[in-house]
Amino acid sequence: MYREKAAQLLGKAPLAFSTPLHGQDYEARITEAYEHGATHIAIGGFPFEYDEFLPDNSDPYPNWSQGNFALFRVFPPEGVAEHMPAGLIEKNRAYLESRMEVIRRLGMRITVNGSEPLWLPESVYEAHPRWRGVQCELGRIAAKPYWSPSIDEPEVLDLYREAARRFCECYPETDRLSFWTNDCGAGLPWSTYSYPGVNGPLKYQMRDPGERIAGWLDAIRQGALAAGSEALVNVHSFSFPPAEQAAIRAKLGKNLYLNNVNGKGERITAASANSGGGVVGTSTNPVQGHFDRPAFVEALQKVFEGGDSRMRTIGIGASTLEESYLLLRAFLDNPGQDVLNQYDVVMAAARKQAGDRGADLLFKAWERVEKANHCLRQLRQRGLSLSLAFGLTASRWLVRPLVPEPLTLTDEETAHYRDMLFSCDTAEEEADLCTILGKPVFIGDSVMWMARWCIDEAHKHLKTAAALVDRIPQQKNPRMRERMRLYRARIEALRLVSECARLTIMYQHALNITHIPRYAANPLDFDDNIQFDQRALELRKIARMELDNTMELIDLLKQFGINEVLAQVADPEKESVFIYGPDLIEKLERKRKIMMDHWQDYERLFPTSKRYEFEPVPREQFGPATKNAENEDTQR
Repeated sequence: MYREKAAQLLGKAPLAFSTPLHGQDYEARITEAYEHGATHIAIGGFPFEYDEFLPDNSDPYPNWSQGNFALFRVFPPEGVAEHMPAGLIEKNRAYLESRMEVIRRLGMRITVNGSEPLWLPESVYEAHPRWRGVQCELGRIAAKPYWSPSIDEPEVLDLYREAARRFCECYPETDRLSFWTNDCGAGLPWSTYSYPGVNGPLKYQMRDPGERIAGWLDAIRQGALAAGSEALVNVHSFSFPPAEQAAIRAKLGKNLYLNNVNGKGERITAASANSGGGVVGTSTNPVQGHFDRPAFVEALQKVFEGGDSRMRTIGIGASTLEESYLLLRAFLDNPGQDVLNQYDVVMAAARKQAGDRGADLLFKAWERVEKANHCLRQLRQRGLSLSLAFGLTASRWLVRPLVPEPLTLTDEETAHYRDMLFSCDTAEEEADLCTILGKPVFIGDSVMWMARWCIDEAHKHLKTAAALVDRIPQQKNPRMRERMRLYRARIEALRLVSECARLTIMYQHALNITHIPRYAANPLDFDDNIQFDQRALELRKIARMELDNTMELIDLLKQFGINEVLAQVADPEKESVFIYGPDLIEKLERKRKIMMDHWQDYERLFPTSKRYEFEPVPREQFGPATKNAENEDTQR
């Protein structure tokens, strides 16, 4: 029924779904997309595993592309194949074959999302020195250099032509090949933007960038054409300045695209809607199930707006599947294009989840959670609110103990998180909790206060949201009761993990200023022969709050299974720098124990209630307050 409704709204426009394909239920996921109007399935990533390229996770940088699709990781041509891990190629092909079997049975087609030109093992360039292209890694989080193949070199273009031909021969259902570049281990030579700086083969330094990119994309398309495929080819990145974009598009023509626009100024897609969440089995944000429902419905309105035959896309996150389809069905039942329609659709979904009497309360709770997420998104770098998410996962804030001397922790005390830090920093830099992805963030008094109060404001919204959910009348339907119970837990999980972030940022700031002595008497003048060391009081206060916060998170996780409130993988072998493993509770318990083992360190370092002469602070550290003060020093 919904497939027919979607087709009626779309007319001749195709619809591609990006939906989770990594679990054993991939057949159900593909079928579900088909039943809701999908004509295409997006193939865009392989299961993330530490093997083959990253046997010991000794260098964090390749994590960015460990599960990415790349032509040479499926059909490596001669000259590359002998340097690629055979086991990886075999697993990637088997993964594609199993998914394609379902897609073909349903008569659908595919779009492909990958990363190109993606780095190759160094042995490739030792055997073929002319193939070495651009150095493409982000140096502060890489232990060694990484190089992508030179797309100026005719032999390399032949490799791409051959790989594309073999791929499209095997998967003739391919209608679009789209590649992310200049990031995550992929790079273009002599680009204006490149992490190590502008670089590439000297021989091609002065080549027209339009000829370079158009020639490479055309080689891929020629390979597809040789297989009988009319697949469009696109490369996209945040890194092309306007002049470079213009130079490239001037050479592209109709069937090649840069940032989704071809040489004639036509866009490759009309509109897209995305409910968030990871579709490749990893997640930088550990909290499950939160997304902006009205915004998703607004995007659905654009996806199903008529007018042309360009492809539309819908992305559905792994933890938002049920609610995303609930909203999609509510929209297809009542399609529209205005704000009132958005409200009606979201309210229809709320009634399905909380009943007629609880729908208004649930709608208001959704609004409050989105306001909280807006507060958290203000802690951003370069326009993205990734700092908290990467701190909580890639820097392992959730399980790292807050102790006053982090460099004194033993190997045993750091073993439960050390190997999963996204870092190749020194021990001193890694000990700083606010060094994230090799860069110091949340540093300084003003930044600390901004982060603290943004998160504090988020907590007020989350507490209100939880109270609203608590007021929803109990439903007779067990499924509805369980859905509300889980949503309430996810609100609480967002509060607890963001509280961990707030306290971690505050604790590191307190550590950063421990070189400044701070003493004061008891504020109630209870015993004026005691001078409190405020450093110990502040550090202990924050640490105690995090001890209690961690205990609340443990209690919450014990009530729910793997991957229900926080992103976790059930297989310990698949834990990565981007996601926690199944033993998260044990690691949280380990964190609390280590913090208690070091509790007396506060008293040893900063005795809180001894009466003694203050620590000497050289006057030149601060400078004389006045000229008179300077004269008094001289007289003394």
